[in-house]
Formats: sequence, C-alpha cells, structure tokens
Amino acid sequence: MSFPGQLKKKESFFAVSEEIELMKFLLLQLPQRKRNSFKTLFKFRKILVDGKIETQYNYLLKPGQKVIIQWDKDSEIQTFSKVKIVFEDNDIIVINKQEGVLSIATSKEASYTAYSILSNYVKKQHPANKIFVVHRLDRET
Repeated sequence: MSFPGQLKKKESFFAVSEEIELMKFLLLQLPQRKRNSFKTLFKFRKILVDGKIETQYNYLLKPGQKVIIQWDKDSEIQTFSKVKIVFEDNDIIVINKQEGVLSIATSKEASYTAYSILSNYVKKQHPANKIFVVHRLDRET
C-alpha cells in the first residue's frame, strides 16, 4: 500500500510497499495520468527514488523505498546537476560539465548533451535564442 502526500508545494511523495517496476508503480498511484506524462518527468529528471534521480522506467522498486515526483517547471539546466553555469551574460554562457556528459549530440545520444540542455535553457528565455559551440576542452587538454 502507498501513501500519497505532499512534501512541498510542488512535490508528491509515495511509499513503496511491494516490489514493482517504477513505471507500473507510478501508473497505479496516479491513474489519471498517461504514460507519456511520466516519460516527460523521467526525461527532465523529475522522479526520485530514495532521494536520487531515477531515469529508468523499469527500475525495480523495493518495499520501504520512497518515490518523489517533482512537479515544478524549473529549467532543465537547474535539474541537470552534471552541467553547471559558471558565467552568463547576454552574449556568452560558460559551463562546467562533468565527465560522461557529451558536449554535442551523437547518433546514440541527443537528449542529454550540454548543447541540447543549454539550447532548451536559452529558448525558454526567448524562443528565437540560439547557442553555438565556440570551444570545448577535452580531457587531454
């Protein structure tokens, strides 16, 4: 059995009482929501299990774990903890990204790259905004 409740104004809390996949659990807890709604929450890293972001739909939950859904609509850059803005003005954004985050898209990964995250970030400020990769430092540098 699960107990929905409010932690903060824009978070929902659920306790896990049986072993179940995360997506199935969410659909049972909030049957009025569609599967695509949860996929969006996964994409924007808004689902936490025991305080850690979980992006796998089939993550196997165990009894006693806690699931939190963050409903706030803050920018993706704020929720993507592996990319930090070091400096920003009207012309330049300087970031520090952790190892493992791609700078630009590849055929295998296009969503969670520094470029796509920052592009979404500036377009939320104004739809006509664009970014261009000027320089990047690789680990050998």
